[in-house]
Amino acid sequence: MHPEQPKYIPYGRQIVDAGDRRAVDEALGSDWLTTGPKVDAFEKAWAEGRTAFRKPISCHLYPIRVVRFGDGSLGLNYHRWAVCDCARTLGRERGVPMFRMLREAIVRRFGEEFFEALEAAEQYLAKE
Repeated sequence: MHPEQPKYIPYGRQIVDAGDRRAVDEALGSDWLTTGPKVDAFEKAWAEGRTAFRKPISCHLYPIRVVRFGDGSLGLNYHRWAVCDCARTLGRERGVPMFRMLREAIVRRFGEEFFEALEAAEQYLAKE
C-alpha cells in the first residue's frame, strides 16, 4: 500500500428507514424492476425539482447507444429491443422519427446545434 493512502476505505453511513425497506421490497416483488411506474415517479420528482437525481444519460437516450471509437469520435447505434416495439409503432403511426422522440435526451447529451444538424439531415434525406 502506498504510504500516503489511508489504511481504510472511507465510508459514508447511509440512512435507511423502514419506509425505504418497504419501497425496495415492493419494487423487487413487482413486475417492474427497471421500468414502469416507479421510474416515472423519479422522473416526475426530478421535473418538479423534488430531487436532484436524474436518470443517467445512457438511459435517457435509450434505445440509442453511444459508442466511442479509438480515435475519440463518437458513434450512435440504434439498439433494437422488443420492449421498445410500442414506441416504435406509435412513432411510425404518427410520423415521428425516433430522433424527435428523443429530442430532450439528444440535446442534453450533444447540444442544440447537434439536434439542428439532425433536423437538417432529415430534410436533406426527404428531398432524395
